[in-house]
Amino acid sequence: MSQYANIKDAFLHCDVDKLILEYYKIPDGESSKVTIECASTEVHAAMERIKQTQPEKAEKQNLLIVCKTFEENETDTFCVEADDIAEWEKRRASKSEQPEEIGDEMLTFMDTDAIFDAAKAVDVPTKYAIEFCEWKDILSWKLAELSIAWYGLEFCLARVLWEMVFFGVEPEKMEKAVERIKNSLDEAKKELESDNAPRAYKNFEDVVKEILGDDYDENWYPEEEREKDRRNLAIASYKCCKEYERIIKSEVQV
Repeated sequence: MSQYANIKDAFLHCDVDKLILEYYKIPDGESSKVTIECASTEVHAAMERIKQTQPEKAEKQNLLIVCKTFEENETDTFCVEADDIAEWEKRRASKSEQPEEIGDEMLTFMDTDAIFDAAKAVDVPTKYAIEFCEWKDILSWKLAELSIAWYGLEFCLARVLWEMVFFGVEPEKMEKAVERIKNSLDEAKKELESDNAPRAYKNFEDVVKEILGDDYDENWYPEEEREKDRRNLAIASYKCCKEYERIIKSEVQV
């Protein structure tokens, strides 16, 4: 039995002071909160809107997961649709055996490409970003029980809230952002469909040259360091997929 009926219920039963602290502590790479006061103001404004928002009624309840990415202690927050979970259950039931989990010791001996292949082989439902979703939809979803157990309710809700207010607390700001993106996509589509020559895009190296200027050096990103980062990414990707798998498995067994 779930602790909370939906995300709104979880927000209404959380410790707001702890929520503010967790929201404030989100790493600078994920958040632009300058002071605890700014975080408090934004959280309280969001909580008022949450209280006034009626969750959308749906026959099937989608799942919201907060999951470690294993990259500098960052987390991923995403939605898994109920229909995709049902399809995933069918796929698992049709398989006689599931691949064994690869331990940390074995990962150290594996080739980087093989680790990437192992990550791709982890069968999990499709996950969806939520920053463009309407609050009435998000608040109707269920927060994964194992996410709460592992990371804590306020920790999870802080990550959920950050995604919800990505464009601001006011709904008009998200609507404007969606409109801007739609217009950009429409322009790109028209350009592709026209006889005009496509725009020239800069490759990554040229962008780095512009950023570094006179400090640019061909060895700014040594091959050895690049390969090390690629390997770390492969391992993190595999561990994140397995973390996601454990969370989703626990949900279907509830």
